[in-house]
Amino acid sequence: MAARPFDKDLDLSAGLEPGILDPIEPGGERPAARGGRSGRRGGKPSNRGSGSRRRKGSFNNGNTAANAEKLSSPQNPQVKALVRLRQRRARDQEGLTVIEEPLVLRRAWEAGYPLHAVYYCNELMTPAAKELLEDLRAALRAGQTSLKLVELGPDLLRKAAYRDQPDGLLAIAPQQKRSLEDLVLRENPLLVVLENVEKPGNLGAALRIADGVGADAVLVTGEGTDLFNPNVLRASRGAFFTVPAVHCQIGEARDFLHERGLKVLATTPDAAVTYTRADLTGPLAVVLGCEHNGLSEAWLKDEGCQAVRIPMRGHGDSLNVATAAAVILYEAMRQRALA
Repeated sequence: MAARPFDKDLDLSAGLEPGILDPIEPGGERPAARGGRSGRRGGKPSNRGSGSRRRKGSFNNGNTAANAEKLSSPQNPQVKALVRLRQRRARDQEGLTVIEEPLVLRRAWEAGYPLHAVYYCNELMTPAAKELLEDLRAALRAGQTSLKLVELGPDLLRKAAYRDQPDGLLAIAPQQKRSLEDLVLRENPLLVVLENVEKPGNLGAALRIADGVGADAVLVTGEGTDLFNPNVLRASRGAFFTVPAVHCQIGEARDFLHERGLKVLATTPDAAVTYTRADLTGPLAVVLGCEHNGLSEAWLKDEGCQAVRIPMRGHGDSLNVATAAAVILYEAMRQRALA
């Protein structure tokens, strides 16, 4: 799949809450947040509006494994800022997200996704978390990253973690957003379009399936969808960092597909044709809606879309959207392999 790669040299202090990454004064605790901001933004696509501001000197490039910061007070401004990231409003305002679970965090790191800082707690770390932390420390010693390491006490990490039972390791990272113009499709592309899928677990699972079949991209449409919800990243098992995902409006997605000559399959239980009888070879986009309302009329009444259904032999009329995605996309992969 082709898309703009993540930039490991991204300005890691751009768009941060004041105090969240300020260097700690001698003695281990941070004073109250100070002034001194700049209006300059990083060089990658903006995650925020024109009011985005940057904290001067907020990233401690001198941080190494030997002098990792340690925070112990819940009143510390950095801890308070970190805890606020549990709320979507705070994440969106700061253009940040939270990455948890060692496997997901490792895949983000290996994919080159820029990480601002990693917070850890020795008492809570699992073996996988300890191994990842050692790898990050080795990268710091080798000068391969300017990632910031911060140690927290057990109660502080539990308070900051998005999950109820954290693995002792979490990272904050930018919401590095893509647009449709960023996508570079193969000669015979396969895309997935998800409409109004609001449950983070379903959205993350669909991303994981898209990665499994080698899809070029996932287009996410509908209001309220949060691609950067930490549970989306976790449910994707790191696929979020390997499959380009773009949030856009329905009309934008539809125009993008039609202009590039993709065959568009709209899934609905009312279709006359089952998905196994449809031709899933060639440039293709599979469009799926949430199981409660299904696809909107914008797709079902579009003459450029072919409606298909998954046969249901029981009392229900639809499958979980991630399950439906797996059924159709793996059939597409089978047909395309034989074509």
